[in-house]
Amino acid sequence: MNAMTNFQKKAEPENEGNGSRQFASNNLNIKHETGDILKTVVLLEDSMGLSYIMNVLRGAEVEWIKKEHQQLETFGALCGQESDRIRTIVNFMIDRELIKPSARTGNTIEITAEGRAFLDNPADLLVSPGFLRTKRYTWGLRRKLWELRRDIARKNEEPAYQVMSELTVERLTHLMPANLQELQSIPGLTSPRIDEFGHALLQIISSFREMRKNEALQKIKRVVKSRTYQEAKELFNQGKSIAEIAETKGIKDETVINYLGRLHRTGDIDLKPWIEANLNGEELYRAADYFKKVQNPRLKEAHEVLGIGYPTLRLALLYIQEIAPESPLPVPS
Repeated sequence: MNAMTNFQKKAEPENEGNGSRQFASNNLNIKHETGDILKTVVLLEDSMGLSYIMNVLRGAEVEWIKKEHQQLETFGALCGQESDRIRTIVNFMIDRELIKPSARTGNTIEITAEGRAFLDNPADLLVSPGFLRTKRYTWGLRRKLWELRRDIARKNEEPAYQVMSELTVERLTHLMPANLQELQSIPGLTSPRIDEFGHALLQIISSFREMRKNEALQKIKRVVKSRTYQEAKELFNQGKSIAEIAETKGIKDETVINYLGRLHRTGDIDLKPWIEANLNGEELYRAADYFKKVQNPRLKEAHEVLGIGYPTLRLALLYIQEIAPESPLPVPS
């Protein structure tokens, strides 16, 4: 893959050479940006952290960027991009398992087998414009974490990056862990660091997680007023199954589950008794138990481990995350 050294700032109608191409659906294609980030990680030999990688991609002429790295093919490839946008794409790539925090320190970034496969055969990666916009709570949380890092560094008389790397701060901002156990999954946060300031992290994150939840709920409340959602609600209230709703509306089962989940969150329907009455009790219990025990659970992995169909897995995940997160697991009859 060639570096996109002529990257344009704004997505335009599809033309050869655009880094983020805008399709008729208004989705943006971040294939080329993703490729540039992957190639930079490879050229840096999986040895650099997020801040360094971002500065190479943006063509920053600072003294701590090595001279040989200023000659890399991807140096300045994303010179027109805001750092927040690159951070968002990096989080997306980690979630997609194209890159990963290093197993040794958690502070540097490595390419994965999936990332190398993407470089060999790039594919379109479509995201909504809103996905790439930095949310108010994201920026606010990141700033508070920087302030905490600075204060601890001054107190301990050590460099700020040794307290928390930029990658650690970014994953905290993105994942917003809710407890000490979830903090342990954040790259670069060692047990001594969690003992030192883990509770301070959780206290800061808590208020911003609530802000994110409220903003998401307000958005969903606007969305579910649409005719499509209200028709799905009416079919559900008529006792139609997910498959029947999907067939009537000409949409996928997965889409129906997403609709019903949002309708539940806004109080338009109550999915708890429906799920408990209609799903296979043993499969629901096994799936819910799996999702409660696994950090950052993925449907594909759950399907491979449990042998349970994707519709049931989606509903089980919805059950423990949105519908009854504090309730005991449903005991199979």
